[in-house]
Amino acid sequence: MLRRSRRLHTRRDFQDVWRTGRVFRGRTVIVRQRQSKLPYPRFGFVVSSVVAKKATTRNLIKRRLRAIARAIQPAAPVDVVVYATKPAAIATYAELERDLRHILTHPTHASR
Repeated sequence: MLRRSRRLHTRRDFQDVWRTGRVFRGRTVIVRQRQSKLPYPRFGFVVSSVVAKKATTRNLIKRRLRAIARAIQPAAPVDVVVYATKPAAIATYAELERDLRHILTHPTHASR
């Protein structure tokens, strides 16, 4: 579990990243990130009902993404919002990890 201080909570936090963040796309996730004023990275996760109808599936995707984000932890102080796409519903943990790791560690190589 990501510590509370390492998560985005408020609607305003998510909106700020949405408005001013750079977009990077992968097969299973879309990532928006922007520089943070805090000395550590923070994450937020969005898995809509369009991705998976069942709440249990959406929660599974969020748990996997949180675990991956905790393992990666970018060194730069950034706010990151991870949006799951439809293929995330059938993706394995390894596929999600490969996609998110590639975007977070090589953002310039991810499609914009």
